[in-house]
Amino acid sequence: MKKSKYIGKYDYIGYYTKQRSMWFFSNNEILSGIKTQIEKIKKEQSNNSYCINISLNDNNEEDETIIENEPEFDCFEFYKEQLEINKNIDKDDPRISEGNIIDQKSKEFIKKEYKSINKILDIDYEYGSNEKLNKMTIDFLDENKNCIIFQPVFIHNNLVTKCDALIKKNNFIYIIETKGTSTARSIHYLDLLYQKNVIENDLYFKNKETKYEFIYKLCIVQYEKCKKDDISFCIVDTFTNTKSARNISDKIKLWLQANDKENETDDIKRELKHGGCFDKEFNINYTMINEVLNNNFESIKKTSTDNSDFYLEINNKFNYVIDELYKRKNELFNSNIDLPENFVPSKEDNGDFKRSNFWNELKELYTLLGYEIFNYSGSFVKQDKNMIDEITKNGPSQINENNIKSSEKNINRITNILVNKKDLINLQNSKKLLSKINSKKVYFDFETICPAIRVIDNSLPFSQIITQCSIIKSSSENISQWEAINLVYDPKKVNINCFKEVVDNLYEPTAKISYIVYNKSFEKSRLNELKSYINNKEYTKKIDHIVNNLFDLADLFDYRKDTISISKLNGFYSIKKVLALIKESAPEIFNITGCKDYKKLDISNGGVCQIETLKRFFDNLNDNDWNNLVPKLKEYCENDVRAMIAVELYAKKLIHEYQEYLKNKNEH
Repeated sequence: MKKSKYIGKYDYIGYYTKQRSMWFFSNNEILSGIKTQIEKIKKEQSNNSYCINISLNDNNEEDETIIENEPEFDCFEFYKEQLEINKNIDKDDPRISEGNIIDQKSKEFIKKEYKSINKILDIDYEYGSNEKLNKMTIDFLDENKNCIIFQPVFIHNNLVTKCDALIKKNNFIYIIETKGTSTARSIHYLDLLYQKNVIENDLYFKNKETKYEFIYKLCIVQYEKCKKDDISFCIVDTFTNTKSARNISDKIKLWLQANDKENETDDIKRELKHGGCFDKEFNINYTMINEVLNNNFESIKKTSTDNSDFYLEINNKFNYVIDELYKRKNELFNSNIDLPENFVPSKEDNGDFKRSNFWNELKELYTLLGYEIFNYSGSFVKQDKNMIDEITKNGPSQINENNIKSSEKNINRITNILVNKKDLINLQNSKKLLSKINSKKVYFDFETICPAIRVIDNSLPFSQIITQCSIIKSSSENISQWEAINLVYDPKKVNINCFKEVVDNLYEPTAKISYIVYNKSFEKSRLNELKSYINNKEYTKKIDHIVNNLFDLADLFDYRKDTISISKLNGFYSIKKVLALIKESAPEIFNITGCKDYKKLDISNGGVCQIETLKRFFDNLNDNDWNNLVPKLKEYCENDVRAMIAVELYAKKLIHEYQEYLKNKNEH
């Protein structure tokens, strides 16, 4: 537990992003506490011969759409927070490596932006106590009319802050917070609000005859194409007053198309990431950081999301939040608690600014505690802050119609799956879908890495760069003889020729062919990106052929498609969940397709696969270690492809059995 006498920035942000029992504990301590409580409950239930079966719904195997669709993990924030907690950070962690690079490169960028200033101080936390660093900061400010200080320390009423950069220029003080994302998110506002309340109240500025004007900015990763191993930045004074960046809607895409502005798509995406928002006339308006900090909400009111009351409350609540943090801190110090106390659902788990870092682990724990709602997919039932707040007040509850998230027309079907626990098979839709699969089949799966640091030339930050591809082709009638092609590329050396090899291995020059994937939007996006990377007519033609013949197996078990809906899956339809069901109910299919239990693999999910590959990219694995890792990477990716074959066979089995059931029912 953190025992500093000061309240810090991460403590303040934690008020909005962590439940009360987590305040002042490190992420490692919190995760340990959650896991300890899970194991304790499982042991108690086992001793009582009562144990909830969550084998198919293990929540740390949540659908991997986060990895695929929201790849912007802020390694810089992770690095800084770890550094504040523990000076001996894990330098083999690729997130630490990337965070360190962003730290150094962003400082170089800020120096260039203010190149007229040559008085620069970079304060290292190792220099001494907060009080000593504060004095160092004040002395340097006093000595220099214009200067740049990295990590200056300010103290006010036992609050301490170390902003990333301060620029003193004449009578202006620029406070810059660096973020390792290309999106100026709403959670960054909390960061800047804390800086404002501490820095402007520091005695140095309070006692100064000179009145400075404070301006707050964000330094974020620039959304632009760069060379391999590079990263670029920009400084913005706007932010997105929503949880994540706004996307270009279909309506906007049509408008761009009609006005010959499709070539401006990347520029518009960049503006949206900076806080831009389309109004009804398709002009872009922005939420201004400094206006909102000073309770001027005109810029918010011009955007499509008017959150002015929300931010007014955040601003006015600052002192109250600090008081609550102090109360909790005193409780912890007086009780000598080593680990967080029992966790129960809290609206901060999925709050206004972000979802908990421990969401999957918490869902598993809450399920064991009897909160049935958490045993279901978040796309299936409501798990927002309002629903969590409701069940927190009312205690554990059974699933019912009020929990249904979907607003679809076929609400009765979803209610049957969710509440009445019925398996539903729409024969017509399922058979029609399966009929689209051609006899000649190519099953394949990509694995990627997506750091802010560019992996290849001419790529955007956080681009999903293919480092693996597993392929199985239907070579004969005997499925057990189908062999896999496993391509794994050293992320330090991946290049256009690697991409060409992927396409060449996938491509089959025949019209009647199906390229089978699971959740095709991911593979489709990667293939279309390969066209621009390779930039060759021959390969564009090959890729178009593959894309035009993609078949998405996920549609067979996606409850929204009205095909095959298995109540035991609880709204999940990821390949890992479906394969677990196949292993349990159709082991002959699991075995004949050569599938393996993901939990028994050295690399068990896409997140681990990314982390291990990134270790090599950031020089945390030598050649020997990388060579030892490659077979494990191949095994994981190949298992995804073999699972696809199993899913197809299982769907056919279920349809056949249901047809036989209906036939026998009609005969009797």
